[in-house]
Amino acid sequence: MDTGRGQVPCGRVELMITLLIPTINRSYFVIRLLTYYRELGFRGSICIGDSSDPEHAGRTKGVIRQLKGALDIVYQEYPGLSYAECIRNLIDMAPGKYAVVSPDHDFLVPGGLQRCVSFLEAQPKYAAAHGTAAFVSLYSQGACGEVRKIAPYRQPTLEVENAGDRLLDHFRSYTFPLFSVCRTDDLREIYQRVSTSPDRYFALELLPCSLAIVRGKVKELNCLYLARQTLDATYLSPTTYDWFISPNWFPSYLGFRDHLAEELVLQDGISLDDAREVVKRAFWSYLARVLPRGGAERHAPKVFWLRSLARLAARRMPVLEWAWRKVHPFLPGENSKLSFPTVLHPKSVYYADFMPIYRAIATRSNLLDGCPTPGAPFGAPKALSDRTRNNNG
Repeated sequence: MDTGRGQVPCGRVELMITLLIPTINRSYFVIRLLTYYRELGFRGSICIGDSSDPEHAGRTKGVIRQLKGALDIVYQEYPGLSYAECIRNLIDMAPGKYAVVSPDHDFLVPGGLQRCVSFLEAQPKYAAAHGTAAFVSLYSQGACGEVRKIAPYRQPTLEVENAGDRLLDHFRSYTFPLFSVCRTDDLREIYQRVSTSPDRYFALELLPCSLAIVRGKVKELNCLYLARQTLDATYLSPTTYDWFISPNWFPSYLGFRDHLAEELVLQDGISLDDAREVVKRAFWSYLARVLPRGGAERHAPKVFWLRSLARLAARRMPVLEWAWRKVHPFLPGENSKLSFPTVLHPKSVYYADFMPIYRAIATRSNLLDGCPTPGAPFGAPKALSDRTRNNNG
């Protein structure tokens, strides 16, 4: 049951939230994000861990000085620090009871954050909560530009009581729970363990996600919560082959297994040997999916071949983009309510929450002076009509 409404007064809820933003050499994305939260009057805390070079760090610090008094920002430079270590340090600075790991290209909806905090306040058995999420892709890879597509981004819902069963379910259908609202103390304990892993992929993703799920249930609420811009070069994971032959793989796996097993012992009251067996079964189900992925793709259902071919044609022939946008929300597996341009219609259930995100992406703030704003390819339709722009400022 969704009980994320009416638990705590809204003004107090925002003050309980800390956004943890690790970044490296993407100052324009950070500035765009801060502009978005300023425009919404966000009252929570924002902790930024910056591993950027001096040019990007200087640009970010200049804008933070301009925003003094408008946002509660804690900024710290961490040159050369890994992503996981940066998050661990940010958690130690977080003043709020709840925190969210939020990469610099992600937008969180304040109303969705409030719903999640209210839910967690009322549900101590849940370790994390989030709402509906979307991928947003642009014609360009920059911080500003024309939107190409919006599509659902799947996040976990794991509500079985047994921690071992949650772990098995997690690895059978792998998703990422750490963009959810979590209790700050839980995140602190998770990242204290994560920072000891020598393998980047175990430290960045596998171990913190798994520990979060073992520590408690995960809920998805019925509200818009997150929009993630797709980028070609984010914090990339290695290819499966390179990952396996890395000298850090086996010692990292042993640490991964032992940390999860110790948590399973605490949560489920089982022996350490039984807990290690659960971890082994869960992780093997994950490996069984990622290893033969190429063969699975060769036998994809016809509808996915159709979708891939249509998407490729639209990219190569921009004139077809309009037709693709009209058709793809109605293909099997698509969420027509969370698609482009459906979300820009005033009657959309996501309109009020998504439009500030859209404006942050499509309209360059004066704080983004110097940020390149490439337009859509020649022949591609405009993402938003002049009439809609006038209606929404």
